[in-house]
Amino acid sequence: MKLKCILLVIFSMYSSLVNSGIYKEYEEAKNKEKSDSFYKLLMAKNYIIEGNLERANYFLLKISDNDDRVIVLKDRYQSLIHFIEGKYEKSLALLEKPSLQERSNFKHVCLLKIMNKMALNKIDDLTDEKTKCLSLTGTYTKNEHLWINAILSLKEDPSIREKVENLLISDYMFTTKENIIIWLKHAIYTNTEKSILKQLEFLPNFAIESRKIRELIGLLYYRVGDIEKSLEYIKDLKTNNALNIKGNIELDKKDYQKAYEFFQSAYKRKEDSLNSILISIPLSYITQNWQKGSELLGSLPKEKPEVARKLALDTIFKIRMKDFDTAERQLRILEDYYQGDIPFNIVLMYSYVSLIKNDKLPLRKYTHKACTKFDGINCWLKLQIQSWEDFSAILKNKELQTISHDIDIEKLKSKQQVEGLLENPVVDQKDIQELDSLDVIKKAAQFSY
Repeated sequence: MKLKCILLVIFSMYSSLVNSGIYKEYEEAKNKEKSDSFYKLLMAKNYIIEGNLERANYFLLKISDNDDRVIVLKDRYQSLIHFIEGKYEKSLALLEKPSLQERSNFKHVCLLKIMNKMALNKIDDLTDEKTKCLSLTGTYTKNEHLWINAILSLKEDPSIREKVENLLISDYMFTTKENIIIWLKHAIYTNTEKSILKQLEFLPNFAIESRKIRELIGLLYYRVGDIEKSLEYIKDLKTNNALNIKGNIELDKKDYQKAYEFFQSAYKRKEDSLNSILISIPLSYITQNWQKGSELLGSLPKEKPEVARKLALDTIFKIRMKDFDTAERQLRILEDYYQGDIPFNIVLMYSYVSLIKNDKLPLRKYTHKACTKFDGINCWLKLQIQSWEDFSAILKNKELQTISHDIDIEKLKSKQQVEGLLENPVVDQKDIQELDSLDVIKKAAQFSY
């Protein structure tokens, strides 16, 4: 995970290089027909920047592999998507194509190639690759590729960590905003935040004026557990990362409503922020924002989570919204998907929705399934629907007297004082004792003769 974070930082460098390199190629594409390959590339590029990889793939797949004008760009974009998705082997395979080894193309893909090899731990030929690549991309860096050199050096020889860290805390590092950002990111991504805390007081004034640097310092303090210091640097920041940090702080305090509001603010600022979406979904449920939770599920990439799980989660929100018709339709889809081997949680949902909808066939089927898994409520429900012809209607009858006191899960988990039941005996105990007496037996015997 740490390596993935490092690679994503380097990827941001690669993105800027690509954007500057192909801008002119697309100026004419804006006025092209929608069927034109350049138009499709432009759309794919825009969707990659937005983080919508599914739509980017859609446009790339519509471009013919026989279109020599754009095949190199198509391969570059496809390899970029594979890298973001964590499919490093596929990404590297595209980058190994002969057409991308030509000097004019290699300078646009070599950083991505290095990143893939680092992710796959293929470091044997990394030195030559790095030398060639950094010489070709030297015009794009303001600090002689300080960041990537440091990371590659650590990857090739972990024992030189101290040497790299000494380089990163030299006076040279504090001369520009870019260098300070690299220094802070290095500490965060290598889990060495505590080692640089004392140096933070020596940061120049121009650094503290930078929102990006304050955001990183806030994250650094949050990671070492100094919440007050963290908030001191980010309290007035409205950036996506700052809002996520504030949301995590409230989450740690178990103030779920405030946490939800911060993550939603972060989501509104950056709707492709997977972190904001994934945390907002369970918080939507906890804070009873059912509709919003359903909408957030719909904004997730197709593969995260897998389709059936996403549909099951959405069904939970639909049940909470009392949209039982939609919930029933989705449960039928899940029933077909799992081919009878349905997860227990979906069985419970199906049992409940069938009860509310008074759909007797699935109600019998799924109360039985749940009961065989030792679910007490469904075992009880199974007995009731066998005893009553229309038990669903009985449950919905508001005139029936209900329990006068509340029962919640915490009460069920805690030890309660049990009082004895009042019993009205059918036969008095004295009568039983009298029948057992010897005199009564003798009289009964005499009477029988």
